[in-house]
Amino acid sequence: MKVVWFSEIKWTYLTTRKQQIIRRFPGDWQILFVESYAIGKKNGFIPKRDGNVIYATVPFFKATPYAAFNRFQSFVIIRFLMTALAGLWVRLLCRFTGFYSENRVICTSNIYYADIIRRMKKRLMVYDCNDYPLGFSSTLTFAKTYFEKTIRQSDLTTTVSQKLLDDIRPFKSENIFVIGNGVDFELFDGAPVVGTPPEMKSISSPIIFFSGALSDWLDTELIQKIGENIPEAAVVLLGPVKSDETRTAIEQLTKSGNVFWIGEKKHAELPAYIRRAAVCMLPFKMNRRIIGANPNTLYEFLSCGKPVVTLNYSDEIQKLAPHVLVAQDADDFLKKIKIALNSTPDTNALKNIARENSWDLKAAAFAKLITDHLREKK
Repeated sequence: MKVVWFSEIKWTYLTTRKQQIIRRFPGDWQILFVESYAIGKKNGFIPKRDGNVIYATVPFFKATPYAAFNRFQSFVIIRFLMTALAGLWVRLLCRFTGFYSENRVICTSNIYYADIIRRMKKRLMVYDCNDYPLGFSSTLTFAKTYFEKTIRQSDLTTTVSQKLLDDIRPFKSENIFVIGNGVDFELFDGAPVVGTPPEMKSISSPIIFFSGALSDWLDTELIQKIGENIPEAAVVLLGPVKSDETRTAIEQLTKSGNVFWIGEKKHAELPAYIRRAAVCMLPFKMNRRIIGANPNTLYEFLSCGKPVVTLNYSDEIQKLAPHVLVAQDADDFLKKIKIALNSTPDTNALKNIARENSWDLKAAAFAKLITDHLREKK
């Protein structure tokens, strides 16, 4: 089977839902992973291969961190020209890589490709809604139109939570399915213990830990509150900083003496850092970007048997209580951090939750939806 996946991130970026699912597709499936151009990042227009995945950049932009450029590309004529160029590029890329076929399956997690996808021959179109696309601070002015276009033209739609499914239902009444986020359970549960990572050796225990992209959805005020109210603990943040505003806030936090930022690490290295933690947390702002989230980092923490404190971002998270400590507000979050620090976690129960949410199971469910629907269309 030939699958073309239009993505909002790079194939070589943080290992996210897309890479995890695609890597676990059946071995005889071939995937073309289409990336958008990212300003200031490495862009590869020449196709490269990673197993059964070919990935390449096309000259097409999603929302950027630059407000002036976002306004520029929001002009109708500019957007028309960008879409025309990118559409031609995608057509040539598909021909060059052998993905130009009316029997191909189109998957997208990037709403801005809606007009390009509409013109492509295909057997099936799948929209994987892993985040609420209108909740980002840099969302383009025409995003709502493209969100609705993507939903309406999809044959199948998948989401990571019931809330996102409810957001989609006004535009599509059938063939919407929740396939939550997951974890590479074997990596996080079975990775050999290699000692304390160098950056962690000088950080005293207990450690309150978070890993993931650090952007404007991170609640730095909550993190500051935790650091100030639990001075005997170290708060460790791991991950790439996605905005200048967040970088400034994190730099200010680290001046406190017990908050540490240790940068970005490879996905395979994460278990060694998580295992040093006494408690893990998901300190996100309760806004429309996050409401309905079902973060894969949650299951990574659980795979390592670590207690997790979070706010109630979605029904999927709430259902994990009491094994996951779900706080109602910032004060309750702080209270539950203290409870977790002074309690012994049921590591078997936590690992079992993670095991039941492995990427192997999620990818199998995703692939089955595709094959079942293709069978019905014959």
